Amino acid sequence: MIVVLAMMLFACTSPQHRAVLDSADSLMNARPDSALTLLNALLPDTNQMRKGDLMRFHLLRTNAENKCDTVFRAEHATLMRRVCDYYDNRSSRRFANDRILAHYLLGRCYSDMGEAPAALQEFHNAADAACPRASTSRTAGRWSSDKYASISAH
Repeated sequence: MIVVLAMMLFACTSPQHRAVLDSADSLMNARPDSALTLLNALLPDTNQMRKGDLMRFHLLRTNAENKCDTVFRAEHATLMRRVCDYYDNRSSRRFANDRILAHYLLGRCYSDMGEAPAALQEFHNAADAACPRASTSRTAGRWSSDKYASISAH
């Protein structure tokens, strides 16, 4: 299966990009290392991707890196902020899971960088995206940020 997908990379147009992205997505939980290999093979083609495909590529690649225990750095957070902005501006239910995952992964980036308040806020943003009518996560996020700030001050 990976050989067939790799052959598709040689003549990448938008439908082929999507096919590789779909294949990587389907491998994500069972074989994140294989998904990451497929996605890394698309790196040279990212300049030719449509914005939606590019944002999905970055979301999937960061998710695969997360599942492969990559330690995230500032570059990851910068990229994931752009991905979050993209999905936050998509009101369709079709993008709801991507919006949740984007905020979760941004929270993971902040967590790895030692930015606890920002990480907590992004985890709460992910929870809010999952259940937008509930305000408890926003309240808890403010409380935890305030509590963390008071603990850090001592």
